[in-house]
Amino acid sequence: MKFSDIFEIDDPKDEEWFDPLLTLDTKLFIDPFLIYDNEHDEFLGSHDEIVGLFDDAFSLIAKSDGNKNNRNWKKALNILLFPEVEEICLGYTSAGTNGSGTGLKTAKSIAMGIHAAIQRGRRNFEHFEEVQLFQLGVGPDSISDATANILFKRLADYTKRQCEPHNVKLTKFTFKRCYYSKQEGRWISGTFELPKNPYNNKPILLVPKHYLGKLPSLNADDYWGFCSDNYPDLLAEAFGDDILKKVTKETIIDLANKYPDTREAYLKYLETITKASYDFVKDELGFYKFWEVAHGFVEKYVLSCNAPEDFDTFILSLIENFQNYIENQGGWRLLWNDNGKAKNEATVQALFYMFVKQYCYSNRIVISKEANVGRGPVDFKLSATVDKQALIEVKLARNSKFWKGLSSQLPKYLQAEQIKTGYFLIVLYTEKDFKRLLDLETRTKDISEQLGYDIKSIAVDATKSPLSASLL
Repeated sequence: MKFSDIFEIDDPKDEEWFDPLLTLDTKLFIDPFLIYDNEHDEFLGSHDEIVGLFDDAFSLIAKSDGNKNNRNWKKALNILLFPEVEEICLGYTSAGTNGSGTGLKTAKSIAMGIHAAIQRGRRNFEHFEEVQLFQLGVGPDSISDATANILFKRLADYTKRQCEPHNVKLTKFTFKRCYYSKQEGRWISGTFELPKNPYNNKPILLVPKHYLGKLPSLNADDYWGFCSDNYPDLLAEAFGDDILKKVTKETIIDLANKYPDTREAYLKYLETITKASYDFVKDELGFYKFWEVAHGFVEKYVLSCNAPEDFDTFILSLIENFQNYIENQGGWRLLWNDNGKAKNEATVQALFYMFVKQYCYSNRIVISKEANVGRGPVDFKLSATVDKQALIEVKLARNSKFWKGLSSQLPKYLQAEQIKTGYFLIVLYTEKDFKRLLDLETRTKDISEQLGYDIKSIAVDATKSPLSASLL
């Protein structure tokens, strides 16, 4: 459910704030550069506040001289510890809205990045996201979490102001780390009135739409692209002509450290260009489309799991409902981009998860997305009771590891979890995909019999002009 659904807010698309899904993090990020370009109301002075915290961290790390046992280094780590702000319902959490956040490990990475910058003559970061260009282990989630932590009080004040016209019920919550006091050199606690998320009883923070992006504007990949466009000869000389085939984060960091002029040019470029926030009207990643489709479909085609013995039938039915929507009710259109290219496996899994999540929630079935089962992450694990569980793998037929997923990965996951039932859901985009699946049924039956598991394969036709089901 979305925030607006729970609190009965009409026309949420007309509001300036992002309307979050309360049961699943949306893979968008708070972009500090978008705030830098457009500070207003509660967010006036945000950039200076962020820079102030990192100035203190720079000073402490410089005094420590990189000694991790030094008191100043440890104090800097405490300043740089940015827990995930799950109240904003954003980021790369696999399931729900309770991710790992930055944590101590990433705080150490940020500190090491600052130390590396100091060694190269830097005394501060005008844009703290630059730390990504000095150290591994710092990415979009880290940047978004850090920004949300530093601006927590501003986000809380903004949320309360946006809720009042809609008479949203507010509850008092106390937080240990609400904002960083540069004067005192520490995090300050505070109490705020905020709406409560009924799914986890935790507070909700609203974020202005125009501060959200698919990635922070300043990121390692974009820096590499900038250098490719503006310094192609330098890249070829430094890394070889075939560098584009094997670009790693280590390579990008190496470039930023060896050629600081390119880094400075990139930062100046970002400060001068117009940066775009995520377009929620177009919604090219399908965040709202997927939800609206799943929600409407589940309401129309109700499934019930009234007892544990109904579990297996229920799981097969919800997979078949997904298949029915894609093949017979135009759902395939959600799996194709406007440029005519088919969407990737992660997008297919996201759409499927929206369907599964809705059905499971209404039937008290626990679903874990990308659950680690000891031999790597399986796509979905569903549980009604200890004895009634199932695993689901969702793959594209064009995936080069497609057959391995059926013959090796899924059986290993089942073995690790001591689960007998597994489903292998395959999405097809082209006639070539169909040719790869000619003996799918036979292979699935043979694997099940050989290994003693109940594995079912379901092929979903997502071609632009769906083929007849008789061809499957």
